[in-house]
Amino acid sequence: MKISGIYSFNKGKEFIEANYPHLLKEIKEVVKRIKADGHLTKKSKEKTMMGKMLYSPKSLNIAYKTEFARYGWANHRERCEYSKGFYTKEHMPMDMKGKPFREMDFIKEKLGVEVQFGLSWFIMSAPK
Repeated sequence: MKISGIYSFNKGKEFIEANYPHLLKEIKEVVKRIKADGHLTKKSKEKTMMGKMLYSPKSLNIAYKTEFARYGWANHRERCEYSKGFYTKEHMPMDMKGKPFREMDFIKEKLGVEVQFGLSWFIMSAPK
């Protein structure tokens, strides 16, 4: 695969280039190692594209997980507490079942990568 575009929010690209150039190099290598043609395995069921072969998100996710793991990147879940303090008396939210969490696809040295298909994927720096 290849990186087709870069959007730098709040100079994030510059921050990552300055502070994590070695990890940015790994990310680019992972993207380059994924051979997209091997994941063109999903047959469309949509009326406008009936029968057309599409990229399988499931297959691509497995490929990214495998490649990032080679470099020591791992999935990370962080428990989080959501404040109910800003709601009005007239409206109180329902209690959440289970423990809420945020999840990042790949983390290494406090730098996170989120892989997303359909819209985009982005690189995000984890809080210090």
